[in-house]
Amino acid sequence: MAISGSNDISLLQMGIGLLPVGIALFLSWKYKLCLSKPLIIGVVRGTVQLVAVGYILLWAFRQSDPWILAALILFMMGAASQAALKRLGGLQNEKSRRKYRFILFAAIFLGAGLTVSYLEFVVIRPTPLWEGRYLVPLAGMIVTNAMNSAALGVERFRSELDLRAGEIETLLALGATQQQAVLKTVQLSAFGFGCHAAGD
Repeated sequence: MAISGSNDISLLQMGIGLLPVGIALFLSWKYKLCLSKPLIIGVVRGTVQLVAVGYILLWAFRQSDPWILAALILFMMGAASQAALKRLGGLQNEKSRRKYRFILFAAIFLGAGLTVSYLEFVVIRPTPLWEGRYLVPLAGMIVTNAMNSAALGVERFRSELDLRAGEIETLLALGATQQQAVLKTVQLSAFGFGCHAAGD
């Protein structure tokens, strides 16, 4: 089942990998921590999930059809936008969730899509050009980063809206359009998020 450049893991190596779990189970039994059942369930569930993901990735890495790979990347972006949406609190109704889901998907699609396309077709340029073992892991890393950035950006914007609600309402009352009223909030959100992302 291995692909070029991969290493098979023997049952002995898997057993060695599970040794820390065995130590944890022993300590749980010795000190009566009542953690044995959750540990076993967690290990079995994690193993099943890893095996399933491994087979999916093995299949994806072998793909060279651009339509299949594009569909996989779109699926990753959709899953990432849903995961980012779950990080946003205070969304009381389905209309708000749909709006922010669209915003997050659009941000991830544009940001990650352009970055992946540039790196794949301009910088890396593998032969053949559409090869899953290069494109899938690259897209996975970039989509994950785009998801985190989009979620942080939206959270920052919403917090700035809450902080500046009075100012925005005053501008609207004085005749400003919605775009004019929130312009400064958008600028502060982008500046603050940029400083936060840079570690300032």
